[in-house]
Amino acid sequence: MMSFSAFLPWGRKFVAYAGEHTMGILTFHFLCFKFVNLLKIDCYDWPVARLAEFPVIGENNTYWWLLYVVVGVEVPLLFTYTCQKIKNRIKPC
Repeated sequence: MMSFSAFLPWGRKFVAYAGEHTMGILTFHFLCFKFVNLLKIDCYDWPVARLAEFPVIGENNTYWWLLYVVVGVEVPLLFTYTCQKIKNRIKPC
C-alpha cells in the first residue's frame, strides 16, 4: 500500500484515511462482498442459493477479485464518510 501511495498524489491521504477507519471497513466488507456475489450470480445465471457461500463465491475469480477489493474497501469508507458528514450537520440542541 505504501508504494501505491507514492505513485498517486491522493494516495497518501487515501491510505491514511483508510487506516483511520479500519473498523468501518472490517465491519461492512463482508456485507459488501454479498453485493458483488449477487452481481456474479446474475452474470453467470447461477442459483441464488450460491449467495450463502462465504465469504465470496470461489469460482471464476480471475478478474472479480478487483471488484471485491474496490467494493469491500470503498463502500464501507463512503458509508463511514457519509455518516460522519450527517453527524456533523446534526448539532445537539
